[in-house]
Amino acid sequence: MFTVLRFFLRVLGCFLIAAGLVAIIADGSRSIAQSEMILVSAGQFWTDIASSSLTQVQLSLQQSETSFFLYPVLQTVLTWPLWLVCSLIGSLSLWLGSARGERQVSFVL
Repeated sequence: MFTVLRFFLRVLGCFLIAAGLVAIIADGSRSIAQSEMILVSAGQFWTDIASSSLTQVQLSLQQSETSFFLYPVLQTVLTWPLWLVCSLIGSLSLWLGSARGERQVSFVL
């Protein structure tokens, strides 16, 4: 069971790292084309893709008991660049999906 979960976390992490790389390349090409620094925030990307789900998440966090903590954290993360959010979540997923314990070297000297 945990092997499948670790595999899923590693695949998700690789996908998010790749998405972060694509996002930073897209931001770089937009910045070069317009001769000014342009970074797409995670909130702007989420709004462009599915604004109704962003609204639902924000409403549910505002109504939850932990809204004093989680809602400001969400608002802060949504202002970060998309490439940074994807890279951080991808790195966390890769770390959580990594094998635990010390590896045994099994070769003969």
